[in-house]
Amino acid sequence: MYTKYKQDIKCPFCGKTMILDDIGYNFDGNEDQYYVCDNHDVTATVRIRYKKAVIIKIYKGGQLFSINGREV
Repeated sequence: MYTKYKQDIKCPFCGKTMILDDIGYNFDGNEDQYYVCDNHDVTATVRIRYKKAVIIKIYKGGQLFSINGREV
């Protein structure tokens, strides 16, 4: 899967780089990226707007764990 806006998202539990699983394209510079960690039940959603990551949400077991690095 190719995107020129790929992020380096780390799993907050093991520190390994999460794998890009899917991309939802709207138009150039506006997409949603979905990442997974193979070691834990962790997923991440990254919103790319105007070619920059504006919101990064991390989920653990289907529950929201953090937004932009801050635990909820």
